[in-house]
Amino acid sequence: MTSHTLPQNWQWVRLGEITEIIGGTTPSTANSEYWNGEFYWITPAEIHNDSKIIYTTKRQITQKAIKDKSLKLLPIGTILLSSRAPIGKVAIAGSEMYCNQGFKNLVCDEEKIYNLYLFYFLKSKTAFLNSLGRGTTFKEISKSIVEKIQIPLPPLEIQREIVEILESKLEKFQEAKALLESSLQNCESYRVSLLNDAFSGNLTPHSKDWQWVKLGEICDVRDGTHDTPQYTQEGYPLVTSKNLKNGSIDIANTKNISKIDYDKINERSKVDKGDILFAMIGTIGNPVIVKEEVNFAIKNVALFKQSQFITPAFLAFLLQDKNVIQKMLDEAKGTTQKFVSLSYLRNFKIPLPPLEIQREIVEILESKLEKIQEAKALLETSLQNCESYRASLLESAFSGKLV
Repeated sequence: MTSHTLPQNWQWVRLGEITEIIGGTTPSTANSEYWNGEFYWITPAEIHNDSKIIYTTKRQITQKAIKDKSLKLLPIGTILLSSRAPIGKVAIAGSEMYCNQGFKNLVCDEEKIYNLYLFYFLKSKTAFLNSLGRGTTFKEISKSIVEKIQIPLPPLEIQREIVEILESKLEKFQEAKALLESSLQNCESYRVSLLNDAFSGNLTPHSKDWQWVKLGEICDVRDGTHDTPQYTQEGYPLVTSKNLKNGSIDIANTKNISKIDYDKINERSKVDKGDILFAMIGTIGNPVIVKEEVNFAIKNVALFKQSQFITPAFLAFLLQDKNVIQKMLDEAKGTTQKFVSLSYLRNFKIPLPPLEIQREIVEILESKLEKIQEAKALLETSLQNCESYRASLLESAFSGKLV
């Protein structure tokens, strides 16, 4: 971290000069005498991005564990700093506790540094702390590295004033962020509700001409290869479920296969413009309308060929409906990885209106969903601006520009 000019009465100090750094360890989980005691024992997994003060822990250890492992007590007010898996999580101990080996905790010299001032400083330096990590299997920051970290330190009364201003402004920031996140959730709820209305006949004037049909009765339903062809350096892309994202096909991350395998797969599963691809293994769903001529093959992906009975856009929207996807998930097979079979998809029943109503529904959905997407984009931009404001606020706090 590059030092910069500080206001009068501020100084650069190293953490080792103003704090005591305490680590921990994990008592043997095979020894029942070490566990289910009365003393709190924390791991980095218990610290989250929104953590501030932690009063209890998921596990407790015994006095014997403390004695046998020479664990050192973390007093109330200790800054809990994760030093590996991952680096940079920060919280404050609201109770006396002990910890595992994933920490370099900081007990503040109260005559020199206010623990909340240090807490917010470290919260603003997550990327920097991660850059200090060393190691091959996993990154870790050592005690000696933490001791050398420099911090801009004003007098105690200024530290407290900075914290007071920060907490006031961050509270307003959090309120604004929560409101934006709630609005985003409302957008998604409205999208779900809109699709539900569309396929229960509530989006268009009531019609008696809807009917329940099996997908295999109204369109040709196929799937890609279930084999694993030999991959080649060059050749034809092999699209799998993971390449279907947000209504499009991500060809950039596909593997290539030979022309022989490409032709063999396409004998039964050739993809044409206007067809729909659908993930049927792992993440079930993500329908994509193929919008241009293609030269790829598919593996473990369902293929709905164009049909005179159903428009591609109507079917794609229907395959995004939460009720449809939830039904498939509930009825999917497999334990390690969920999947729906080709025969299941062919026999899956959907509500089908006449073509003119299908087109009317698609027109309404496209119009309304476009507005939802525009609103979501604005909200996401505002959230990014919020985060930029938070980062700027913290930077100002520790460069002397806040007071």
